[in-house]
Amino acid sequence: MDRDFKAIVSKMPEEVKPRFVALKHLTDRRTKLNNALMRKIDKLERKYEKLFEPWDKKREELVNGLREPEESELGLLKELEAPIESAKSTDIDVEGMKGKKGFPGFWAKAMKNNPVITTYLKDFDMPILELSLIHICRCRRAI
Repeated sequence: MDRDFKAIVSKMPEEVKPRFVALKHLTDRRTKLNNALMRKIDKLERKYEKLFEPWDKKREELVNGLREPEESELGLLKELEAPIESAKSTDIDVEGMKGKKGFPGFWAKAMKNNPVITTYLKDFDMPILELSLIHICRCRRAI
Protein backbone atom coordinates (compact mmCIF):
# COMPACT_ATOMS: atom_id res chain seq x y z
CA MET A 1 0.00 0.00 0.00
CA ASP A 2 1.50 3.35 -0.95
CA ARG A 3 2.16 6.17 1.52
CA ASP A 4 -0.24 8.61 -0.17
CA PHE A 5 -3.13 6.21 0.26
CA LYS A 6 -2.21 5.59 3.90
CA ALA A 7 -1.99 9.34 4.51
CA ILE A 8 -5.39 9.96 2.93
CA VAL A 9 -7.07 7.17 4.88
CA SER A 10 -5.43 8.19 8.16
CA LYS A 11 -7.19 11.57 8.00
CA MET A 12 -10.64 10.07 7.46
CA PRO A 13 -13.28 9.52 10.14
CA GLU A 14 -13.18 5.93 11.45
CA GLU A 15 -16.63 5.11 10.10
CA VAL A 16 -15.60 6.13 6.53
CA LYS A 17 -12.28 4.22 6.39
CA PRO A 18 -13.75 0.72 5.81
CA ARG A 19 -15.94 1.94 2.94
CA PHE A 20 -13.05 3.80 1.36
CA VAL A 21 -10.66 0.85 1.70
CA ALA A 22 -13.29 -1.53 0.29
CA LEU A 23 -13.90 0.81 -2.65
CA LYS A 24 -10.15 1.00 -3.33
CA HIS A 25 -9.92 -2.80 -3.15
CA LEU A 26 -12.81 -3.26 -5.61
CA THR A 27 -11.42 -0.60 -7.93
CA ASP A 28 -7.99 -2.26 -7.92
CA ARG A 29 -9.55 -5.66 -8.72
CA ARG A 30 -11.58 -4.13 -11.54
CA THR A 31 -8.48 -2.36 -12.89
CA LYS A 32 -6.56 -5.67 -12.98
CA LEU A 33 -9.43 -7.33 -14.82
CA ASN A 34 -9.67 -4.42 -17.27
CA ASN A 35 -5.91 -4.61 -17.91
CA ALA A 36 -6.25 -8.33 -18.69
CA LEU A 37 -9.06 -7.50 -21.13
CA MET A 38 -6.95 -4.79 -22.80
CA ARG A 39 -4.05 -7.25 -23.24
CA LYS A 40 -6.40 -9.77 -24.89
CA ILE A 41 -7.92 -7.10 -27.14
CA ASP A 42 -4.44 -5.92 -28.10
CA LYS A 43 -3.39 -9.47 -28.97
CA LEU A 44 -6.55 -10.02 -31.03
CA GLU A 45 -6.13 -6.68 -32.84
CA ARG A 46 -2.52 -7.56 -33.72
CA LYS A 47 -3.68 -10.94 -35.08
CA TYR A 48 -6.33 -9.35 -37.28
CA GLU A 49 -4.02 -6.54 -38.32
CA LYS A 50 -1.80 -9.19 -39.95
CA LEU A 51 -4.85 -10.79 -41.60
CA PHE A 52 -5.95 -7.40 -43.00
CA GLU A 53 -2.55 -6.63 -44.57
CA PRO A 54 -3.05 -8.37 -47.95
CA TRP A 55 -6.51 -6.82 -48.38
CA ASP A 56 -5.29 -3.37 -47.36
CA LYS A 57 -2.41 -3.64 -49.85
CA LYS A 58 -4.79 -4.57 -52.67
CA ARG A 59 -7.12 -1.69 -51.77
CA GLU A 60 -4.18 0.72 -51.65
CA GLU A 61 -2.97 -0.43 -55.08
CA LEU A 62 -6.46 -0.05 -56.55
CA VAL A 63 -7.06 3.39 -54.98
CA ASN A 64 -3.69 4.63 -56.23
CA GLY A 65 -4.10 3.23 -59.75
CA LEU A 66 -1.24 0.78 -59.39
CA ARG A 67 -3.39 -2.09 -60.65
CA GLU A 68 -6.72 -2.85 -62.25
CA PRO A 69 -9.37 -5.02 -60.57
CA GLU A 70 -8.93 -8.78 -60.73
CA GLU A 71 -11.72 -10.94 -62.14
CA SER A 72 -12.31 -12.45 -58.69
CA GLU A 73 -13.09 -8.96 -57.32
CA LEU A 74 -15.82 -8.20 -59.84
CA GLY A 75 -18.60 -10.54 -58.66
CA LEU A 76 -20.70 -7.59 -57.47
CA LEU A 77 -20.53 -6.02 -60.94
CA LYS A 78 -23.01 -8.58 -62.32
CA GLU A 79 -25.49 -7.69 -59.57
CA LEU A 80 -25.09 -4.00 -60.35
CA GLU A 81 -25.93 -4.59 -64.02
CA ALA A 82 -29.39 -5.88 -63.10
CA PRO A 83 -32.20 -3.33 -63.49
CA ILE A 84 -33.02 -1.24 -60.44
CA GLU A 85 -36.73 -1.14 -59.63
CA SER A 86 -36.81 1.58 -57.03
CA ALA A 87 -33.91 2.95 -55.12
CA LYS A 88 -32.82 6.31 -53.85
CA SER A 89 -30.31 7.78 -56.25
CA THR A 90 -27.26 9.51 -54.87
CA ASP A 91 -25.30 11.36 -57.50
CA ILE A 92 -21.60 10.84 -57.21
CA ASP A 93 -19.33 13.10 -59.19
CA VAL A 94 -16.96 10.84 -61.11
CA GLU A 95 -16.15 13.26 -63.93
CA GLY A 96 -12.74 13.98 -62.38
CA MET A 97 -11.87 10.28 -62.62
CA LYS A 98 -12.17 10.00 -66.40
CA GLY A 99 -8.81 9.31 -68.01
CA LYS A 100 -7.12 8.77 -64.65
CA LYS A 101 -6.11 5.64 -62.81
CA GLY A 102 -7.29 4.76 -59.33
CA PHE A 103 -9.48 7.11 -57.30
CA PRO A 104 -8.04 10.65 -57.17
CA GLY A 105 -8.68 12.29 -53.80
CA PHE A 106 -10.17 9.07 -52.40
CA TRP A 107 -9.17 9.61 -48.76
CA ALA A 108 -10.23 13.25 -48.68
CA LYS A 109 -13.66 12.36 -50.07
CA ALA A 110 -14.06 9.26 -47.89
CA MET A 111 -13.21 11.11 -44.69
CA LYS A 112 -15.31 14.17 -45.57
CA ASN A 113 -18.29 11.86 -46.18
CA ASN A 114 -17.85 9.92 -42.94
CA PRO A 115 -20.25 11.47 -40.38
CA VAL A 116 -17.94 10.73 -37.44
CA ILE A 117 -14.61 11.68 -38.97
CA THR A 118 -15.82 14.83 -40.71
CA THR A 119 -16.52 16.49 -37.35
CA TYR A 120 -12.79 16.33 -36.58
CA LEU A 121 -11.53 17.61 -39.94
CA LYS A 122 -10.20 21.14 -40.31
CA ASP A 123 -9.38 23.08 -43.47
CA PHE A 124 -5.65 22.55 -42.91
CA ASP A 125 -6.20 18.75 -42.97
CA MET A 126 -7.42 18.68 -46.55
CA PRO A 127 -4.05 19.01 -48.38
CA ILE A 128 -2.75 16.04 -46.37
CA LEU A 129 -5.84 13.99 -47.19
CA GLU A 130 -5.27 14.61 -50.90
CA LEU A 131 -2.13 12.47 -50.63
CA SER A 132 -2.49 9.06 -52.19
CA LEU A 133 -0.71 6.91 -49.64
CA ILE A 134 -2.36 7.08 -46.25
CA HIS A 135 -1.76 4.31 -43.73
CA ILE A 136 -3.33 3.65 -40.38
CA CYS A 137 -0.76 2.94 -37.71
CA ARG A 138 -1.89 1.56 -34.40
CA CYS A 139 -0.14 2.73 -31.28
CA ARG A 140 0.71 0.08 -28.75
CA ARG A 141 -1.15 0.41 -25.49
CA ALA A 142 0.89 0.73 -22.34
CA ILE A 143 -0.64 -1.92 -20.10
